This record gives sequence, structure tokens and C-alpha cells, in this order.
Amino acid sequence: MIKYEFYIGCNDKDNKKDNSDAIIERVKLFFLEKFRFYTMSILEGAYTHNDNTVVTEKTCKIELILNNELCDVELICATLKELCNQESILVTISEVNGGLY
Repeated sequence: MIKYEFYIGCNDKDNKKDNSDAIIERVKLFFLEKFRFYTMSILEGAYTHNDNTVVTEKTCKIELILNNELCDVELICATLKELCNQESILVTISEVNGGLY
């Protein structure tokens, strides 16, 4: 099984202000439509923008565990960056053992 973790900042990339309510709702809808399941956590973190502005922000973490299916991470991130007005999205990918019992 493969676990994908997507970390999506909740500040708008242009005005650097919190947009968490809208972003969380857009992310939920995206993953429900695309995969029909997800696990979401809301975290807090810091980010340095391309212009070197440092911000603290809420971060939406989405976990997907797929049964050895590969997903198009680049396409997912490109779509989410546009939907959420983000400069970047962090993704981690790992193999995990487990299953539904």
C-alpha cells in the first residue's frame, strides 16, 4: 500500500492572509470528487514564500492510502495550487503495511 500526504497551506499566496475556511472546503470537495475518501488534519506551521516573506499559518494535511495504485501527484498538486491559490504543496510518499480488518 502507498500513503500520500499532501500539506496545503491555508494562507493566500498573494495577500498572505488566512483563507482556511475556503481552502479546507475546496480541498474536501476535491478529494471527495477525485478519490471518494481522505483523512484530513488541520495543523499549524510556518512557510517562507518565494519573496522570502515568512508566515505562520494553518496547514491542511490530507492523507490517502491507496492499494499500490499510483496517483498523478503533479496533476493533483497543480489543480490544488490553482484551487487554493498556493505557491507550492508539500507531498510525502511512503510504502506502508496494513489493510482493512
